[in-house]
Amino acid sequence: MLQIEKWAKDKPFIIAIGAPQLVIAITKSFDILSQTKTNGLSIEGIQNSSPKEWLSLYYRRKHLTNWFFSEIGKIGSDFELPIKFIKFIESDVSIEEKQKIMALNGKESLKNVYNSTISEIKSTLPDPEPEEDLYLNNDSIKQPELLFLLKILIPCVFLYGELPLILFKKARSKDIDALDKLLRLDKTLICDRRISEQFAEAASNNKSNFDLLNSALQGSISGKISIQKAKYKMAGFISLLSERLECKLLAPEIKSLFDAVSVDSGIDALIDPDLPNAPEAFAKAVQRERNFWKKYF
Repeated sequence: MLQIEKWAKDKPFIIAIGAPQLVIAITKSFDILSQTKTNGLSIEGIQNSSPKEWLSLYYRRKHLTNWFFSEIGKIGSDFELPIKFIKFIESDVSIEEKQKIMALNGKESLKNVYNSTISEIKSTLPDPEPEEDLYLNNDSIKQPELLFLLKILIPCVFLYGELPLILFKKARSKDIDALDKLLRLDKTLICDRRISEQFAEAASNNKSNFDLLNSALQGSISGKISIQKAKYKMAGFISLLSERLECKLLAPEIKSLFDAVSVDSGIDALIDPDLPNAPEAFAKAVQRERNFWKKYF
C-alpha cells in the first residue's frame, strides 16, 4: 500500500484526494521559480502584447483566475489534478455539498487519483539528462497570462511573500524596496508612467536611489530560494484550506503527508529531507504561513 493511501485513511475524501496533489504541485512550482531566478523575464516573451496590455495583468485578477483554470493545461499535465481540485474548491457549491460530491465520487476514483499522483511524484525526480528550462522554453508559452503566472505571480508569492498587485501599487507609490523587487522580475515596468517618472526624479535628485534602480533593472531576482521555504508556504496553505473546509489538519498530519509523498517518490528516507525533524519547528512555520495566506483567502 502506498504511504499516501495510509495517510489518507479515515480522512474526508475532499482532503484525501486534494491535499497530496497540492504537496506535489509545490515541487513543480519550485522548479519554475528556480528557472525564473536564473533566466529573468525576456521582453521577447511578451511580444504578442503591448507594454500597456502586459502591465494591465497586475490588476486583472478575475481575468487571470478565469484564464488560469481554463488554459493552464497547455504547459503539460503536471498541474492538471491540483488545478481541478482548486477549481472545485473555488466553486460556488456549499461546503456540505462539496463533501457529499467527494464522498459519492471519491471511492470510485481514489485509486486512479493515487496512481496519477505517484506518476507525478516520480516525474519530479532528477532526470539523468534533464531538458533545460522545461517550462520556460515550452513552445506553448506564448500567452502573456501564462508568462505572468510563471515569471511574476509565483516568484512574488513564494519569494517576496506578496501578490504582484500589492507590490505594483507600492512601486507606483514610490516604495523603493517594492520597485527594486519588481524590476528584478519585470523590466517592462519602466514603461509605466509613474515608474518612469521616479527614474527621472531619482536621476536628478537622488543618486543612491538612481543607482539602486539601475542595479535592479540590470540584475536578477534578489532573495534566497529554497525548497524548504516553498514547502512551508504550501503547508500553511493546506492548513488554512482544510480549516475552511471544516476538516482541519493539524501540523503533525501535514508533516506526515509530506513524509508520505517523499517515501512514495522513491527517496531513500522515511521523512521529507527538506523539512525539519523537530515538530515544534514545523508547527511554528505552518502557523507563520497560515498568517500569510489569511490575507488572500
